[in-house]
Amino acid sequence: MKQKLSILAILLCVLLLCTSCTTRLAAVDSLIRAPKLTGVNLQVQQSLDQSVGEPIILKTPLSGEYSSAFVYRDLDNDLVNECIAFYALQSSDSVHMNILDTDQEGVWFSVGDTVGSGSDVASLTFADIDGNGRDEILVTWQIPESKSNQYLSVYGQYSSDSGVVSMINELYTAFHILDADADGSAELFLAVIEAAGDSYLASGRLFDYHASHQQIELVSEMVLDPSVTSYANICHDYEGSICRLYLDGVVSETHRITELLEISASDLRLRAPSVHDEDVAAFSLRPGTDICSDINRDGYIEIPSYSLLPGSAAIDRDNAVSEDLYVTVWSRFSSGDMVPAYRYLSLSDWGYYFEIPDDWSGKVCVVKDLKLQRLRFYQIDENGNTSHMLFCIDWIQGSTRQFSEEQMRENMIYSDDNQHYLALITNYGADFGIEISDLISGFIKI
Repeated sequence: MKQKLSILAILLCVLLLCTSCTTRLAAVDSLIRAPKLTGVNLQVQQSLDQSVGEPIILKTPLSGEYSSAFVYRDLDNDLVNECIAFYALQSSDSVHMNILDTDQEGVWFSVGDTVGSGSDVASLTFADIDGNGRDEILVTWQIPESKSNQYLSVYGQYSSDSGVVSMINELYTAFHILDADADGSAELFLAVIEAAGDSYLASGRLFDYHASHQQIELVSEMVLDPSVTSYANICHDYEGSICRLYLDGVVSETHRITELLEISASDLRLRAPSVHDEDVAAFSLRPGTDICSDINRDGYIEIPSYSLLPGSAAIDRDNAVSEDLYVTVWSRFSSGDMVPAYRYLSLSDWGYYFEIPDDWSGKVCVVKDLKLQRLRFYQIDENGNTSHMLFCIDWIQGSTRQFSEEQMRENMIYSDDNQHYLALITNYGADFGIEISDLISGFIKI
C-alpha cells in the first residue's frame, strides 16, 4: 500500500511540475510577443489589413537606416507624409510594398500595392533620380537562392490616385548613389558578379533617368576585375568634370583590392583611368579590412595599400612571433600616379591608426604585444639591429585607477568612456625628438 502511495505521490509531483513549466513557458511566450500598435501606426495597420483582406506579417528592412515596417515620407511634396508599408501574406512567401495616404479627413487608405522581387526587404533608401525635386523609393530585395546578389527596385512619380511607377528592377552585388554629372539628379552605379559556367563575370553598370521614356536606363557598362568575390565598399569623389569611383573588392578571406573607375560629366561613360606605372588593383592588393576613405579630409579619396614594416612583428602570450606588421600607405590618384599622403600602422582590433612618419623608415621598428595590449617602438641601430625602446602606447579597457592623476594628465593621448590610450616616452625617445604632442597628432581613433 505504501509503495502505491509513493508512486502516486511521484506522479502527482511530476504533474504539478509539468503544469508549472507550462505556466512559466506561457508567461514567457506572452512576454516575447510583439507590442500592440498604437496611434498612427495602428490606423495604418487597420487600413492595410482592410486593403489586403487576409492575414499578413509585417516585414522590417534587414539593414540600413530604416528599421520599421512602416516608413513615413512626403513623396509628393505636399508637406504631408505618406506611408510605405512592407508585409508578406501568411499564405505566401512573397513580400509586398503598399503605399498609404490620407484623405481630407485624415483617414488612411491604400493607394497601391506592389509585389517585391524577393523574399525579404533588404534595405530602403531615398534619392531624387529624375530631378523633379521629389524623392524616389529605392528598395533592395533579398533573394533566397543567392548569398551575394539582390534586386534593386526604384519606384517614383507618386500620385494619390495611382500610387507609384516602377522605374527599374536590376540584379546587383553592390550599388552606389551619386551625381556624376552634377545636374542635381542622382545616377545609380551597380556592380554585378554573375556566374558564367565554372567562373564568374563582374561588371559595372551606370544608370541614368531618361525623361522621354520616364524610365531609368543603362547608359554605360564595363568589365570589372573577375577575381573579386564581393564588394566591401563603394565611394566617390570629384576632380573637375571627372567623377571617380572607388570599389573595394574582396578577393579572398584575408585580402582586398581597389578598382578605380572614372565617369566624365559630358557623356556619363565608365572608363578605367590611365595609370603610368602600375595597375591600381595590383598596387592596392592588401591584407586586412581597410577601405578607401578621405583619410586626411582634403576632399579627395585615398586608396590604402600595404607595405611590410621591416623588423616589426606581433608577439603572442609566449613571446612568439604571430604575424608580421604592415604599414598602410594611403595614396591619392592624381595625373596617372599614386601619390602617397599618409602612412599609418593599422590596429583595427585595438581601435586606432598610428601615423608612421617617412623619416622613420629604416630607423624605427614596432612590436605589437598581444598579451599586454601594448605597442612598443624601438630604434634601429646602424647595423640594422633593434636597440633602445623609444616609447610605447598602452590600450586600456575599463578602469584606469592603476594610474595616478599626473600620469593620466601627462601621458593620455586619447580617452573615452570605455577605453583609454596612454603613452610613455623613454629618455632615448626624447633624445630621438619624440614629444607627447607628436603621439597625440599621429593617433587617429577608428
